[in-house]
Amino acid sequence: MIKEWKRWYSIEQWYDNYKEYQKFDERVVKVKEIYENSFKMEVIEGDILSQVMIENNLDREVKLHITRQVMDIINNMFQFKPKIGQFFWHDDTQLKNFMLEPNFNVKLIDPDSFQIISFDDCSHSDFEIGKVMNSFHRLKGALTND
Repeated sequence: MIKEWKRWYSIEQWYDNYKEYQKFDERVVKVKEIYENSFKMEVIEGDILSQVMIENNLDREVKLHITRQVMDIINNMFQFKPKIGQFFWHDDTQLKNFMLEPNFNVKLIDPDSFQIISFDDCSHSDFEIGKVMNSFHRLKGALTND
């Protein structure tokens, strides 16, 4: 699958970091190649997690398994540090950007939403924790509505 690059930062710099990140956490969509204004990524079989949670057809243990994976994927963004004082953050971290594979493994998609965030930049507008909190709330809702 080919996706157009629409970000303001360099695709080359982004890809250098993303290649390392996809080794660090294999639960992100694989980017195979970059071009001047686009990139090629793997196609993931499965369903968008936000839709799966709305349909609510999974048993509680599967939902817990999914929730643990989502939380661990998000935690890994804080663990991976391209340089001291930085982390590589997906700035659109919400359930619509997670895929649930047929084997119930979760993958984070929309790879071009990853960017470097500096800890010393408190005003960084792209670090939107609200989207993450909304995702946690939706996961909790799905778990309590068995």
